[in-house]
Amino acid sequence: MRTILVQMENRRFTMQALHLALALARNQQAQVVLLRLIPVKHLGYLGTSLGQCEMSADEQAALRDYAATAEDYGMDITLRQMQCEDTLAAVTEAADYLDADVVFAQVRPSWLPYWQVFRRWWLEQQLALHGRQLYTLQTPPAAASHVPMITVKPARHSTIK
Repeated sequence: MRTILVQMENRRFTMQALHLALALARNQQAQVVLLRLIPVKHLGYLGTSLGQCEMSADEQAALRDYAATAEDYGMDITLRQMQCEDTLAAVTEAADYLDADVVFAQVRPSWLPYWQVFRRWWLEQQLALHGRQLYTLQTPPAAASHVPMITVKPARHSTIK
């Protein structure tokens, strides 16, 4: 069975991605997995109870909304939780572990120019190595879509006498 992985991020992103994932899953007879990433404060906490973090009331409410949305599509969703130090690396590891065919993930903006572009490219390359498709729901930066151009008016020919 095909698997579609949706990274739980902010509510707006997750709901948009979930709608797309559920529609895709329904058409392809795939399962949808929500991935909740739990950033750890110290690398030594990975894999221990010190790195665990209970879901907040907002996250629980959002999860109920996601389940209701899945029900509207006639689908089920599965929640997986994973501790991590780096969210993008965790997304690739989760995609490998779950053998996901499609991944919806968010690459967070950065204050460094083009760092977000690089991180998105890196994630796309890592997933593509295993034949996985990435969807970020982000529009490309304006600079990347801008094509420099000029308009040249036809020259007026004048005769010099």
